[in-house]
Amino acid sequence: MESKTLEEPLHLENGKDEIIFKVQPRRLASIDFIKGVAIIFIILAHTSAAWFSPEWVFLHGIVYIFLDIMGPSLFIFLSALSVVFSINSKKGRIPDRIIRNNIFARGSMLILVGALINLFLLADDTFFPLSLWGWNIIFFLGFSQIFCYYSLKFKKSTRIVIGLLIIISSELLRELIWNLNVSGNLLGTILFLMIDSYENTVTFLPWLSICFITTIFGEYLYEAMIDGSNEVYHRLFNIFMVFGVILVVFGIISGLEVVNCSNINCYLYRLNLYIIANRQPFLEIIGVWKFLLRGTASNMLYNMGTSLLVMGAGFYLTDIKRKDNIFIRMVKFYGKVSLNIFLMHYVWHPLFMVMFPIWYFPFTCLAYGAFLGFLFYFWMKYANYIGTPEWLMGQVLSMGKKPNKRKK
Repeated sequence: MESKTLEEPLHLENGKDEIIFKVQPRRLASIDFIKGVAIIFIILAHTSAAWFSPEWVFLHGIVYIFLDIMGPSLFIFLSALSVVFSINSKKGRIPDRIIRNNIFARGSMLILVGALINLFLLADDTFFPLSLWGWNIIFFLGFSQIFCYYSLKFKKSTRIVIGLLIIISSELLRELIWNLNVSGNLLGTILFLMIDSYENTVTFLPWLSICFITTIFGEYLYEAMIDGSNEVYHRLFNIFMVFGVILVVFGIISGLEVVNCSNINCYLYRLNLYIIANRQPFLEIIGVWKFLLRGTASNMLYNMGTSLLVMGAGFYLTDIKRKDNIFIRMVKFYGKVSLNIFLMHYVWHPLFMVMFPIWYFPFTCLAYGAFLGFLFYFWMKYANYIGTPEWLMGQVLSMGKKPNKRKK
């Protein structure tokens, strides 16, 4: 199995030039493929919420009560895997200090972008500068880069314990902090703003657990990529599927309680999909299973298990079976530009706000997704991504860096 190629020599500056040749493993196609799947579901979710007419928006609620796992949680799961790859691929080639600084710089830039997004999301909920702080997806991704870096310093067994403790204790801690906040306790208010905030798409707790648990599977994935053999690939596939099933089963069993605004805090646990799903005259939905409610312990287990199963399926399809066709290549391309698409897909939402009935929406959404793909394809081909959000972030990160000066 040809999986490794010789990398170009790498020059490091630490008083003198060092030339290191390193064997570069074959890039795993499944990472980009599943990232592409996640960003497609995110586009579909956000456009359906914005573009469905009032009579049809209930479909968004009903469908995404069940498909929420395919959007933000899968995207964050894959981003954590990418941090592991980024760190491990540079170990031994680049000083640890530079690796740390790069992770911190990228994380800080994502936090800054997330803070700017919060200015628009929280304009009516709070005042500046508090409106900068809120756990939207990009804001959390920035922090997750940093926490993933530090979580890798713990042994795998320690990370499992920490991750599970975060999941198990999060509901109780958040309820306690909420009660302190509403009672006017200053410490409770500060902790509420730090952990939940006014924008609680993916709150600090329990989502922090992903940084500890996902990095374990990221290391297994990286080790398999380095080995490159079919035997190791199949063993890794079995790990993904077995642990995925275990987490999904535990998540479902522990979250079979039906919840609604009468028996759970509607602010802490986003019941907006349940509320939207009831905007129809046909059937009253009395609640949702707790394992489908974002932010609960059972949902966190269910989300991570589902992400492992989806990742395992993608790994089997694209890395073990090496399937490759125009559809898979398209989805992989969406994965490679997923952050750019995520940051820019909101731009055209105002064009068709609450406009489309069900018979127009699928064609419009499909055309919009294709438009974003073609946009970044031609942006790559003719402008080499210059001017894209990720390019702009890279330019900001490079500011202030000293140019390399080699001794001659």
